[in-house]
Amino acid sequence: RLGLPFMHGAWGTISMLAFGTIDNPVARWYNCVVATIASCAVVAACFHCFGAAWWSRALAVSISLAFMMWTGSVHPPGAAAVMACMDISGFQSLGLWYVAYPTLFGSLFI
Repeated sequence: RLGLPFMHGAWGTISMLAFGTIDNPVARWYNCVVATIASCAVVAACFHCFGAAWWSRALAVSISLAFMMWTGSVHPPGAAAVMACMDISGFQSLGLWYVAYPTLFGSLFI
């Protein structure tokens, strides 16, 4: 009804990690939730301040990766969430709500 996408490209990679590589450190629940929330907050801020320019995408991914490494929560789908927000206008319109929907919801659901 609202025209917002429910599916998220990062969900495929999260599912693969969660169910296909159970013993992999990047598949830990902590990594999934912390990295996804942080990455989505970073991309929402970068998009709000700088738009969807190529360098804004690179900045968002770089900051997200630095945060993941600093907190020990490296989770590759976090970078996919960054790119999805920069590429899909339905996600861009969510602003900071992108942190909760669909990314946090999807991470907790999976």
